[in-house]
Amino acid sequence: MEDKFKNHFVFGWKIIAYLFLAGVGGGAAVVGAAFQLIHPEAEIIPRSGVILGAPLVLFGSLLLFFDLGRRAVAFRAFSRPHRSWISRGTFVLTTFIILGAIQFGTWIWPFQGLKDCPSLHHLLNILYGIFGILTVIYTGFLFDTTRSIPFWSTPILPLLFLASGVSTGIFALIILLLISEASGIQWIGLLGQLDAFILIFEGMVLFFYLHG
Repeated sequence: MEDKFKNHFVFGWKIIAYLFLAGVGGGAAVVGAAFQLIHPEAEIIPRSGVILGAPLVLFGSLLLFFDLGRRAVAFRAFSRPHRSWISRGTFVLTTFIILGAIQFGTWIWPFQGLKDCPSLHHLLNILYGIFGILTVIYTGFLFDTTRSIPFWSTPILPLLFLASGVSTGIFALIILLLISEASGIQWIGLLGQLDAFILIFEGMVLFFYLHG
């Protein structure tokens, strides 16, 4: 019975964990970047997006690496961005992690002087949000190319990944605010309202996905 149950899984637990971590990390980064643009006074939200985003995606990427059968040739994942979604995703994840590391680096010595460069932080924030979106949705495009599994072969899948990632990212931000800093409590209500709309939207996308 156990062997029969295992045969229903396409992926191992490392890849499943990556999908969850990348969704949470990318979604938190997207929400944090959006708050930086819409509510710049809510500085704790973008910071939390950086704290959650890149580390979670990095940990998930390490799980992908350890899931490889031939880790010595992992560098080949960078070799075909013009043809392979795996290669494009590798560039997306690497860029996202580097952007998060740069933003985190500006908070600590000896780079704290960069705090006085708002244009730099604005640019980094926009790029971080864009690559957060790409981090969340690229797996949907990858699955869409899997023609042998018709259930995955639909353009709705990236949108479903995005809605799910943003929703779980908001939830992670709320948890971090609850356990870290009292000054961020005031934004939990707004995050909760945003998550409610995202969940409704996700439900609609899921309905059309299953209906289609």
